[in-house]
Amino acid sequence: MGADHQSLLFHTQVRWLSRGKILSQIYELENETEMSLQSQGSDYAHLFKKEEWLAKLAYLTDIFAHLNELNRKMQGRNSNILTSSDKIESFRAKLELWISLATNGNNEMFPNVIAADIEQKVQALIVKHLKLLAEKMNFYFPKRDLQPMDWVRNPFSENIPFGHLPINEQEELM
Repeated sequence: MGADHQSLLFHTQVRWLSRGKILSQIYELENETEMSLQSQGSDYAHLFKKEEWLAKLAYLTDIFAHLNELNRKMQGRNSNILTSSDKIESFRAKLELWISLATNGNNEMFPNVIAADIEQKVQALIVKHLKLLAEKMNFYFPKRDLQPMDWVRNPFSENIPFGHLPINEQEELM
């Protein structure tokens, strides 16, 4: 069909990071997917003709790309509670920025949404979802005061109070 992809794979067991990529592949292959669904007589084929539904799919593609990036950054050999909490805090800050931008109609952080040229109804839905996502992030990852743990990040910093540590640990750090 002239697409970049040679085949569309269907898996019953797909790992988490691949699930987010499935959305982007469906979005990239919207015409091909629609034709495939029509040939199978699926009731879902008509959705690919609806601009509002395609705009929602574009948003989901973009937000899952951001979530998958966060997930990927929190994995690996050098990941620990401190680096992961930094990444979560960073994502929270991004969400707040995105909410303020999306409230004003700016969708620069979502490239597929920009290309979809969405309407006001979908824009309100995006803002609502971003607020809900920020709320859920705060619920599942409550803010913790990790300042007492800053000595782990940089034990040679002069600004870290060591008074809460036992005397033998204070001496060791010195």
